[in-house]
Amino acid sequence: MPSAGRRRTPGLRREELALLAGMSATWYTYLEQGRDIRPSDQILDALAGALRLDAHERDHILKLAGRSLAAEEPGP
Repeated sequence: MPSAGRRRTPGLRREELALLAGMSATWYTYLEQGRDIRPSDQILDALAGALRLDAHERDHILKLAGRSLAAEEPGP
């Protein structure tokens, strides 16, 4: 990301994360706010990639979105 000057807090801003994930800042804000929207697996994967999440963290995002994991095995 290009430098935007001095920042008070390190890390990505909402608009920067949305840009990296290929979504609008408004859509990302809706996700942050927990609005009743249904993000696609593609959006969730893009967000996980932009945040550089590992497999466990990615799985957690999918669970939060109500997705079942393909790698998840049924319990006893």
